[in-house]
Amino acid sequence: MKYFIVSDLHSFYTELKTALNAAGFDISNNEHVLIVCGDVFDRGSETVELYNFLTSIPDDRLILIKGNHEYLYEDLLKKTYPDNYDYSNHTVDTFCHIAGYSPEVMTPSYWYKLGEVPYDRLRQTWKEIVNEVKNSPITAWLNSKQWKDYFELDKYIFVHSFIPLKNIDHMPGYYINNRWFEYFKDWRTTATRLEWEDATWGCPYQNYISGYFKEEAANGKVLVCGHWVVTDFRQHINNKWSDDTSIYKFENIIGLDCGAWIEGDSFYHPQNVLVIDDKDFKCYDQYGTELEDETSIPIIETVTE
Repeated sequence: MKYFIVSDLHSFYTELKTALNAAGFDISNNEHVLIVCGDVFDRGSETVELYNFLTSIPDDRLILIKGNHEYLYEDLLKKTYPDNYDYSNHTVDTFCHIAGYSPEVMTPSYWYKLGEVPYDRLRQTWKEIVNEVKNSPITAWLNSKQWKDYFELDKYIFVHSFIPLKNIDHMPGYYINNRWFEYFKDWRTTATRLEWEDATWGCPYQNYISGYFKEEAANGKVLVCGHWVVTDFRQHINNKWSDDTSIYKFENIIGLDCGAWIEGDSFYHPQNVLVIDDKDFKCYDQYGTELEDETSIPIIETVTE
């Protein structure tokens, strides 16, 4: 089998399809498997197109891993009205796409222009949108058992951001502070839904630098993750600022997320594709180039007298 691994699609169907085509992914090839490391929706405008593409892949050749934006979607369904972060994360936009509304209808200015009381109309419109989303096949798909917390293949562990950690200070996991965590040896079998949700929010390179993957690395495991833009991996693990958004690979960690960039009034989201062939279990990018570890640059401390 040949595995094609992507992450943080964020409703950018065109960029995904372009990258998969470059990598040679063939939806009709029974030897090709697509692994998605979370954050399928939010930010882009091609939510429905992306859903249609992913669900056209046979279930036995599509592996879906939950990201923090899948949890945001679940949580927003339960609210009477969005919070500010539901707007900033563009989950509100996703709901509008699914319900067939322009995201503009969830802004006060839209209703001002029509001469209506904006906040009354916003709440009424939101109720209509949520009713549509709740009954959507997209919601049924996101709630299906097809979605996993992680996937393990040979030495590779695929997650959205990081493996669950043991929270020793009972603080919310998305607060990044090393003293609150320790390695959780039974994460595969006993991690709770909340621990998995927290794991999707953490900073992967920070947790890696802090040594929370060293027990897995000692057993030859390699973490494959998204969630955080790869330029930050290069800056914080290798101490080298770079605008390189290609796949990051260093020792026991591989980062995939190119990040979403603003161009004019819209987002642009390039896509990386990691390719692993089970004949040799080597890693390749979407252009067929074998990935090698990047060189770590030691920190040199300047001593002044």
